[in-house]
Amino acid sequence: MESEAVAPRASAGPDAVYLFCDGACRGNPGPMGIGVLLRYGRAEKLIAEPIGRGTSNVAELSAIERGLREIRRRDLPVVIVSDSSYAIGVLSGRLRAHANVDLVRRVAELIAGFKDIRFRRVRGHAGMPENEEVDRLAVRAAAEGFRCDDLRSLPIPGVPEP
Repeated sequence: MESEAVAPRASAGPDAVYLFCDGACRGNPGPMGIGVLLRYGRAEKLIAEPIGRGTSNVAELSAIERGLREIRRRDLPVVIVSDSSYAIGVLSGRLRAHANVDLVRRVAELIAGFKDIRFRRVRGHAGMPENEEVDRLAVRAAAEGFRCDDLRSLPIPGVPEP
């Protein structure tokens, strides 16, 4: 398991799956929501859902768990991009989990099933479009009970949109 703190647009190879994720909590504890953006090539999947009451750390870990469960190809490299120092710390082994031990263990078991997982921590609310989008999804899911499970594709560079 490799841990990196570099720009999320740096390549992990042409076949990498990027998992952008965020968790939100309205109050701490309070209603939680998750936002996930999975990108593989030009295909993207957006997920938002409320996940009950809990803490922001539980929401962050749950967003990673939800995203990993959506990835069918365990042989492809996966880059988990998050603004959560806590989630990346406990999942990469740099921090010891004193709370949420069962959830951390469950996510760690998922991670162990992948051939190549990398972590990229980004600064929250720093203008990175993907991170801003998953933040909006998570906040809306926590605040409004918003849900989505949508597919979309990125435009082909140099080809005008119809």
